Amino acid sequence: MNKQEFQAIEKQLSDTGYRVLPQSIRFGIKDARRLLYEGLCCCCENAKWLKEYDNISEWLQDNKGKGLSLIGGCGVGKTLIGAHIIPVLLNAYCRKIVNVFSANDMNTKTNEVLAKPIVYIDDVGVEFTKNEYGNKREVFSEIVDCAEKEGKILMFSTNLTTDKLKERYGDRTFDRLRAITKCIIINEPKSLRA
Repeated sequence: MNKQEFQAIEKQLSDTGYRVLPQSIRFGIKDARRLLYEGLCCCCENAKWLKEYDNISEWLQDNKGKGLSLIGGCGVGKTLIGAHIIPVLLNAYCRKIVNVFSANDMNTKTNEVLAKPIVYIDDVGVEFTKNEYGNKREVFSEIVDCAEKEGKILMFSTNLTTDKLKERYGDRTFDRLRAITKCIIINEPKSLRA
């Protein structure tokens, strides 16, 4: 069976409720490195470019249908870039809206987060486990599953290491995160906050 035959059968099956693999959201920004640096300079008087930011600008040039995981210590620019600069750049150059939420918003605005096609969640790992009528609910894992199944873009920041992320959310969620996001670890040892 060739690709065209496969797609034709898939189309026929979609009418029966068959779940077709979703089209992921792709975008690219030319000259992303310069624009990201300019964004940093607009937000910080003493902007410092870290080598890991090159990986972020590479992702901005072509996200390849993947979201973004920003991992690192406090004060290394994760939130500034993910929650403030990237949303402006994606809106200005790609006409995409990034919906920004805090980790605790996941529990209070779960349905809103799940409904958005592009989300950024700040400070994953600090949220509490949601308890609904005596049932514990791991909302971040639900968001990751939804992003994978529906081709949504998930971006997030965390102070957790990759090992701690895996420990906190489990192998299944961690494996899906690896598949749907580009992971960038910012290794700056000290906070850049003035």
